[in-house]
Amino acid sequence: MSETNDILFQVTDPRGNFVICTEERWYGHILASRPFMEGWEEKVIAAISNPTYGIYKDAQFSNRCVYYRRQRQPRYMKVIVVETESGPYKVVTAFPTDSMKSGEELLWIPSNA
Repeated sequence: MSETNDILFQVTDPRGNFVICTEERWYGHILASRPFMEGWEEKVIAAISNPTYGIYKDAQFSNRCVYYRRQRQPRYMKVIVVETESGPYKVVTAFPTDSMKSGEELLWIPSNA
């Protein structure tokens, strides 16, 4: 799927990686699947910039990182980001979830955890 270069938001993760989310990804994928997330950009930004439970390596894709942030209900905001060799990392998807996925490998833990 090709994406436009229109950046909806950009943020730096705790490891110093620059992460972007394009309008195409947000509206064409995330909101298309989960329209209730309209207006949740700040929750996704917070999960990337300040993950409560750390950053994990995706269980299925070695070039993807998973960010978890605690929230009330459901329990976590989960954001999956693809690493790129050149340029910023890119948001693949984001969604609320009640549990972490087994098989994800911890890459970074918050200092206050």
